Amino acid sequence: MGVSGVTPMNRSKWLWAGVVLFALASCGKNTAPMDRSNPPAVPPGGAAGQPMASPHGGAWAGGTGAMPVNTWTISGKVELAPQFAGKVGASDVLYVIARKPGERQPLAVERYEAPAFPLDYTLHTGHGGGGPEPPAGMEVVAKLSRSGLAGPPQPGDLEGSHDGVAAAGATDVNITLNVEH
Repeated sequence: MGVSGVTPMNRSKWLWAGVVLFALASCGKNTAPMDRSNPPAVPPGGAAGQPMASPHGGAWAGGTGAMPVNTWTISGKVELAPQFAGKVGASDVLYVIARKPGERQPLAVERYEAPAFPLDYTLHTGHGGGGPEPPAGMEVVAKLSRSGLAGPPQPGDLEGSHDGVAAAGATDVNITLNVEH
């Protein structure tokens, strides 16, 4: 027994009790529900319902707003097949992905929360793992995720792809979500 009358075993219990009390005192911090009646401001350079600006330029990233040199874009429209009309939930997330044909690694990805269809999209350099040089051609797919996760399709997810290979700069790369997993 030590000088203070506390054994090493009791000292360990007191230490753990202090850690638990500290953790409990910290638990309630920043857990208040978000006030939906006062939505956050739209980031500079963005617009409500639109994706945020690229980190490669624009006012959001402190740039000039101009696209970087050697950029590429692909744009089009994502539509919902008639049999899925009215089946889009408020928590659903749409991913539009461009990648080299036959590969899984995305060159560009755009994420849209609670999408309204038809939806216009634009993918460009800096929206994914692709470099500034455009590949010879890209496959473009869209996935409506019920869980919000970007990985492989889960049961209930909807998916569609553009017919053929799209070239950098293409503007009519339209996709219909017509497959349910």
